[in-house]
Amino acid sequence: MGELILAPAGSLAGAALLPNGVNVLGQSISGAAIGQTLGRYIGRAIDDALLPPVEAPRIKSLHIMESREGAVLPRVYGRMRVGGQVIWASRFKESRREESAGKGGPTIVDYSYSVSFAVALCQGPITRIDRVWANGELFNLADVTWRLYPGTADQLPDPLIEAIEGTDQVPAYRDTAYIVFEDLPLDAFGNRLPQLAFEVVKAGDRERDDLAQAIRGVNIIPATGEFVYATSIIRERRFPGIETTQNLNNARGEADFVVALDQLRNDLPNVEHAALTVAWFGDDLRAGQCRIRPGVERRERATVPYDWRVDTTGRDAAHLVSDTHGSPNFGGTPRVQGCRGRS
Repeated sequence: MGELILAPAGSLAGAALLPNGVNVLGQSISGAAIGQTLGRYIGRAIDDALLPPVEAPRIKSLHIMESREGAVLPRVYGRMRVGGQVIWASRFKESRREESAGKGGPTIVDYSYSVSFAVALCQGPITRIDRVWANGELFNLADVTWRLYPGTADQLPDPLIEAIEGTDQVPAYRDTAYIVFEDLPLDAFGNRLPQLAFEVVKAGDRERDDLAQAIRGVNIIPATGEFVYATSIIRERRFPGIETTQNLNNARGEADFVVALDQLRNDLPNVEHAALTVAWFGDDLRAGQCRIRPGVERRERATVPYDWRVDTTGRDAAHLVSDTHGSPNFGGTPRVQGCRGRS
């Protein structure tokens, strides 16, 4: 408002005070133009000092997903998808952020929110949770801070809940499997708790499952896939600035093989030996002419932090897996150093 009023007033005052204008570097500037510019800057300064900043919407209360008294606590066998019940939630946290709309523009104040909460899953104990969905979409647990309590008879209270509610004021929820999220950002969910679903896995009772106790060694498959046994995340560079992961298909954000080994330790605690199954390829149906070599899915593939190699065989010298319409019909040989074949 100040800018709208003082800009015309400055133009009139400049025309009256400097009827002949001024000459700057050979250019004639009218008094009206000078007065209008000064009036606009003065009015803008008054507006910024007197008018409040433009604020984004704020929330008054937090809407949570289902939390009912007397809700049934499911019992899981094998693998099952469950929804869960919110059993505890903190007050939401509000973070304020100021940004300028540009030179001379108003200040915009934006707000973001986060909340800590606990969700009861089922009767314990469970082995683990695999996939998690938020509002029907797969949710990557690697992006947030979380803790899983499997529901044992001796589990302790969560330290975050104790810090907020007070020592000796928090139940341990023993025999109940539950998960705690710490400061979950709500921006992506419309500033409310998302509808969460969890894939819960419960293996057999290890104290009574004679088979799980008896197993000492396993063969590891799938045997094919260029980086299925990599313990670090491998990324393929498709275009400049665009990379896709080759061995990350889980909610933990770690290499698939690392997650698989953790699951193996949980399900078969007495395993001491593991044999990696690795597929090589023959290039002829005649036994006397056939050569057995490691194979790759594509000749041209740039991967980081390292490329495919089996012993001394690189991608250029490996067998090329057949394809249909540009897609390989079989996975390539896993990258394993020290493997040698026979002709």
